[in-house]
Amino acid sequence: MKFSSKIFSTELDTRIIAVHSPKIRNRIRFALISDLHSSRYGDGQQELIDAVRAGKIDAVLYAGDIFDSRQSDTPTLELLSGLSEYPSFFVTGNHEMKNTDADKNRAAARSFGICVLQGNETSVEINSQRITVCGVDDIYDSEEEFLSQIENVRKPLNDDFRIFILHNPEIVSVYEKVTADLFVCGHVHGGQWRLPFINRGLVSPRRTLFPKYSSGLYGIGNAKLIVSRGLSKTSTRIPRIFNRPEIIFIDVCPSHQNI
Repeated sequence: MKFSSKIFSTELDTRIIAVHSPKIRNRIRFALISDLHSSRYGDGQQELIDAVRAGKIDAVLYAGDIFDSRQSDTPTLELLSGLSEYPSFFVTGNHEMKNTDADKNRAAARSFGICVLQGNETSVEINSQRITVCGVDDIYDSEEEFLSQIENVRKPLNDDFRIFILHNPEIVSVYEKVTADLFVCGHVHGGQWRLPFINRGLVSPRRTLFPKYSSGLYGIGNAKLIVSRGLSKTSTRIPRIFNRPEIIFIDVCPSHQNI
């Protein structure tokens, strides 16, 4: 029974992933939240809110499918409200883009002071240093509009550390056209089933076996890519196996600094 509960566990997991850059003087910690799909974690989403606050973060990155096209918006709104004290950045995923109320989802995020990115960028000061954050809508609704947004954020790197928030890592060749120091995303749900010992995800939402990018830290040229396993518990027909839902804390550190 204990082994079975471990296989199918949906207990919240948190982990820290560090990236280093000569552009950074003081460590900045981001919470990467993806693929909530309006799943509930306690009354008022208190379990998630407490976990994020315990991480002593500086800002939140929402990498899509926070809302769900088939679920109530209430759990998502509770989370966005509960974390509204932090500088936060949001892009849509395929479920927001499926939803005829995608504009309503964006408006809801903005109502909590969250910066919604649609083929644009913003610069913010965190821990006395400038960070640039850019992002695009998911490709689901319109490939033409998606590629137009990609073109809008194709800018040369400068002295600011540049983060690109996206949803789907399966079309990473498109994102490689955008210059960034760090890409963050979700979508793949960790491959839904994680294979023990080799730590690989089994299947992508496109039904591709062994997706290349499904969980954790990867290199893309000179940049880094971080993929979250996401937080969905209830919106998929296939259960998570050896694949606990997660929040990733991303430590962006000076080149010489360890965690």
